[in-house]
Amino acid sequence: RLRLAVGSLAGPGRAWQRWDRCRGRSMSYTAYGEGFGIGRIFSLTFTAVGRNIIPIILVVVACTLASFGLKALLGFAVAFIQTSLPLYLVGVLAYFLNLIPASFQIGAITALVAATLGGQPIGIGAALGAALRCVLPLALMNILFLLGFVLGTVLLIVPGILLLLRWWVCVPVRVVEGGGVIGAFSRSAALTKGHRGNLFGFLVIIGIVLFGVVGALIYSAGGLTSFALVVSGDPVYAVLQAVSNALFAVFTIASTTAIYAELRRVKEGGMAGQLASVFE
Repeated sequence: RLRLAVGSLAGPGRAWQRWDRCRGRSMSYTAYGEGFGIGRIFSLTFTAVGRNIIPIILVVVACTLASFGLKALLGFAVAFIQTSLPLYLVGVLAYFLNLIPASFQIGAITALVAATLGGQPIGIGAALGAALRCVLPLALMNILFLLGFVLGTVLLIVPGILLLLRWWVCVPVRVVEGGGVIGAFSRSAALTKGHRGNLFGFLVIIGIVLFGVVGALIYSAGGLTSFALVVSGDPVYAVLQAVSNALFAVFTIASTTAIYAELRRVKEGGMAGQLASVFE
């Protein structure tokens, strides 16, 4: 079981040091009570991903292939029974089929990132074991999160954004701390309280970056006309879409875990460098 061990701090205003075994150098972490930094989130995210790049690639490739396989089975099933299903129904079925590999991927990458931020990197086997133990709760959380966000968005958009900010770290809470599904949502709301403005700023920055990346891709493809031709069925688009989706998923999962670690540090003194991942 993946557990969270939080050490004590000497007091606010004093920086902690830990020895980074991966690179053999000392790393400094901001002290308890000091501000929640967006720049620090980016730094922790890319550091953790970089140190787990091989296991993350293996997990993403395996889960992507599993997702493609399940969707192919759905297509064969629809063709076999010779029926024409409404497009929305096919989309719903594809979503539920994708829940298991997607939740497994989320759990494994979250475990890898949390362990790295804790200074005790784990192997891919331990990460897969952690993901396997929480795959069903994560799938249920995915459904509840989507329902809450959609219903909130329908109600003039703002409630949906507020729910997103409240529930932002529910996944790492479940993977690292365990407990029930509803408890993970409540715990996330408690951790994000008082810092949702910063989270909203992070969300805006990510939106701007994604808009710029998509714009650059369209421009490099020769404009909207060429981009539309690619979307219309070119197999190259399928590969590009899979790669872009994978990159976005990895960044989202890793940054969410880094945000969780930062919130623990700021609110409870549990700095990212003090997370100790212990598997039994």
